[in-house]
Amino acid sequence: MEIPFELEKKYPTCSADVIILNELDEILLTKRGVEPYKGFWILPGGHIKEEQPIEAAKREVYEEIGVEIHIDKLYGVYTSTGKDPRGARVTVIYVAHIIAGSLQETIEVIESKFFSKDNIPIDIGFHHANIIRDFFEHSEGQPIL
Repeated sequence: MEIPFELEKKYPTCSADVIILNELDEILLTKRGVEPYKGFWILPGGHIKEEQPIEAAKREVYEEIGVEIHIDKLYGVYTSTGKDPRGARVTVIYVAHIIAGSLQETIEVIESKFFSKDNIPIDIGFHHANIIRDFFEHSEGQPIL
């Protein structure tokens, strides 16, 4: 079956986001400096370009906060339907840790901070609150419903 071109435009785009943990198993969140969700906390990451999702995750983290990461595992795959004003997005989520560099601010990220499970802020952007909740309840991998 052929899909009309105007409907093809409605397919979601793809992104790669990262749950970065420190030695205390706290999770790194970044505060957005740009819209959408300016001033909200999110997981670091962003758009997948012409690259593998794992490479996009590493690149986006480095561009946004200036650190190199080691990807420990694939956590899961989520959709942001209804949570991103730019349109639907399929997000590949990885778990990682920092191996080099120090956290920095950029235009996109005005603050980065590690949070414990009991100290997660309430102002979380996009669909990341669901991902963070899932991770703290099911750290082995995304729960299958």
